[in-house]
Amino acid sequence: MSYTTTSEIEAVVRGFETCILAKDEFPHARHLTVTVWYLSGGNFDQACKKMRTGLFRFLDHHGVGGKSTTKP
Repeated sequence: MSYTTTSEIEAVVRGFETCILAKDEFPHARHLTVTVWYLSGGNFDQACKKMRTGLFRFLDHHGVGGKSTTKP
């Protein structure tokens, strides 16, 4: 994935957080985009927690995993 503006990155992050992105629109490269965005906030532990919580929500929304993952 290649981005030319911050707005493009923010759109990916919003799409992930709101589950607007389809599961096939969220390949590994976009996982990394969101993770780096969260890490750019400066706090590693908060970024990890936010990414993990977001991934569980995204997976639940799209019915991936076969069981509820809302309880980390």
